Amino acid sequence: QSFAYAQQGHSYFHVTIPDVATLVYDAAGNEWHQRVKGSYPASARLPVADAGVNTFAMNGARPVQKPIVGSEDGNLYELTFDTFAQSGTTDEVSGGASYTFVAADAKKRKIRSHTTSMTDTLPTAGSAGFESGKQFYVKATGGQITITPSSGTINGAATLVVADGAEFRLVASGTNWLAYPYTHVGVVREITFAPVYSGNQLLTFSGFDLVCQTGGLVGPGDPEPMVELYWSDDGAETFKGGIARGLGAVGEREITVRWRQNMGRGRNRVFRIRIAAPVDFTVMDAHVYTGSGAPA
Repeated sequence: QSFAYAQQGHSYFHVTIPDVATLVYDAAGNEWHQRVKGSYPASARLPVADAGVNTFAMNGARPVQKPIVGSEDGNLYELTFDTFAQSGTTDEVSGGASYTFVAADAKKRKIRSHTTSMTDTLPTAGSAGFESGKQFYVKATGGQITITPSSGTINGAATLVVADGAEFRLVASGTNWLAYPYTHVGVVREITFAPVYSGNQLLTFSGFDLVCQTGGLVGPGDPEPMVELYWSDDGAETFKGGIARGLGAVGEREITVRWRQNMGRGRNRVFRIRIAAPVDFTVMDAHVYTGSGAPA
């Protein structure tokens, strides 16, 4: 399974070997990268899995065309750099002491923000726009939310209380609702750098700098987005580290993220960075320091 498309000045060749891997070649950068669905431990090598994309088409007239992919879940999605969550979940802030969910909220992350407790209503599960399987996401900020279905139950009870700062995924199930605690993360993006090798010399690693562009914080009450640094000394079979650094506040567009600590010694060191926050993130440059050469 393969297709080619152009996006933001880059030409891509996308090839999938079912249940093995999805590899994408970027002609502008002359580099390959791997795409997978789901998640996997940051300390592991890249998994044997594909991206779950079955079909491809271009929609619209040139020069404005959108790459549309058919997913194994039966839905159509646009491949875009502007959405940072798989399957297109987007944030929407809503104030006020009360709110009634509407069909258009499906797959949105509703951030309910108020200075006191809130009382929200879910329409009847199974009604138009709220058919069985439809999913809604909600986060409480500033106060707790008491969610009450118009009819039926939610997790077998008459109401669901979402504590301040908590998030839930709400799923219509027949004529009732189910609610699951939810942690909002974006599409995981990783870069595994070329090995740092100096013959058979044993190097001591003391620092790593990452120059990047980022979109800053993602929503009210959300924590500062973080980037994690890992390293491997066994040919990228396993990684250790996982040291997180912040990507800055709202409005900071180009920053240098610094790691300054003893990262041990190695002869064939491979570094990897990993970000799961749903923010814009572009790496401009990276620097590795050995011995005592890392600046403050």
